Amino acid sequence: MKNTSQDMTTPGFGQVVIDSTGHANVSLHQIGNQYTRITVVTAGVKGMLLADWMKQHAGFVTSLFDKERALLFRGFEPTDNEGMAAIVRESSEGGALNYVEPSTPRTRKGNAIYTSTEYPKEQRIPQHNEHAYSDFWPKKLYFYCVQPSETGGQTPVCDSAEVFKRIPAAVRDLFGSKGGIMYVRNFSDEIDISWKEFFGTDNRNEVETYCQKRKMNFAWLEDNRLRISQQAQVTITDSHSGSKIWFNQAHLFHYSNLDKEVAHYLVETYGKDNLPRNAFFADGSEINAADLDAVREAYDQVMFKFDWESGDLLMIDNLAYTHGRESYTGSRNLLVAMSEEDGIHNYPDSAPVYSATKHTTENTDRMATEDVVSHSRQNTSRHFFLKESRFNNSKAMLKYKLAVSCRMLRMLELDEGSISGHISLKVPGSENLFWVNPFGVLFDEVTPDNLVMVDENGIVVDGDHPVNVAGFCIHSSIHQSNKDIGCIVHTHSPWGYVVFCFGRLHHTSHRSEQLYVLR
Repeated sequence: MKNTSQDMTTPGFGQVVIDSTGHANVSLHQIGNQYTRITVVTAGVKGMLLADWMKQHAGFVTSLFDKERALLFRGFEPTDNEGMAAIVRESSEGGALNYVEPSTPRTRKGNAIYTSTEYPKEQRIPQHNEHAYSDFWPKKLYFYCVQPSETGGQTPVCDSAEVFKRIPAAVRDLFGSKGGIMYVRNFSDEIDISWKEFFGTDNRNEVETYCQKRKMNFAWLEDNRLRISQQAQVTITDSHSGSKIWFNQAHLFHYSNLDKEVAHYLVETYGKDNLPRNAFFADGSEINAADLDAVREAYDQVMFKFDWESGDLLMIDNLAYTHGRESYTGSRNLLVAMSEEDGIHNYPDSAPVYSATKHTTENTDRMATEDVVSHSRQNTSRHFFLKESRFNNSKAMLKYKLAVSCRMLRMLELDEGSISGHISLKVPGSENLFWVNPFGVLFDEVTPDNLVMVDENGIVVDGDHPVNVAGFCIHSSIHQSNKDIGCIVHTHSPWGYVVFCFGRLHHTSHRSEQLYVLR
């Protein structure tokens, strides 16, 4: 792990005298390693308040930060919450931001100033760009050291562009081909923060409205639990430098980030579907832990850390630099602030490809409505559909495929509330028999065992359910007149309703029905 502190005085730096009222003196030098560097701004006169100095020399601070994007201020007078809020106001646009959609527990100290992440001191917090699990984030971050720890407790930083370069190309290409990252969180009263803390309300209707607005999938589960999932970007092109940067928290959310014993306990206790947090590719497929290890190794190569001194203030660009926390001993007190909201809307080329958002009602525990489970079922179905040579399209396999097709209509919302539409499949070796989904059974409850076999006259040959009369009339007529047709799919899509209701097409029907035949 290359994180040894180095003091690298840069040519042209040294003692800098700012010729303004008071002739305020500061000296500049750099610390860092071959990948990551921080410019240190040291007060040259005792008794200087950083907020006052920034106000007097705002132009200098702005130009220096725009150039270096990571500044460590030292030797200034100690400050408090109000003083830190003033520092943020003087060095950013709009002042400090509230910490919304929190990933970790913090305590608000007032003026949108917060404690640093309140994780046990024995734990190390991996490198990350703040809020990279979302589609909005702060541009600037501030860390103020009230009290350094006895040992450890550094806040390591990494140059984001250098991290991207050191991730293996194969891993970068794989993540890039998946269209984004899907973050899944399970909120409960037992572990991690609660959904009330995350959303800042105990009103479920407000939570649902927020989720719909933010393109989050959600499901209320038993025991006051809530599951949400949201897609976000993998990389971003930094508009300031033009560099490609790794901008996601998959390596932090994925359960492989946990200590092995802790991960084993959580999986055994809650199951993978109910872990407090996890990460998948945007298409719902699993992320290989080895690929995430390669990302972690890149962070370790680039990482630089320094020892905190009381009164230090670190100001970094949240895109250009990542941050983390080392484990520590003794007491440690750091304050944190964020400013200048940014978001994916400013980086359209990096936006993820969103899947259709599904919502569930209170106390619904149908796993099929969850992105993770839905995609897993699709992947399972795809496995069987593509293995035709292995299963030889036996009757059992064809019934399985028909049941899966019914489930897919439900997931694709082509069934008008899981009750309308029909799929029929000709029985091999028979001229006048076909299977069809049973009447009165929701599409997401269709199985191979409850399919109905009927003849051309609508008589149930095999099955415990009646036949949908409308479906039989349509499908039977087509099967009889077209003996080479193997499968017929009749859908009710919401998009068809929109087209027909607005009368954009000449059509004899005002219903949104589509019919597909498969030969």
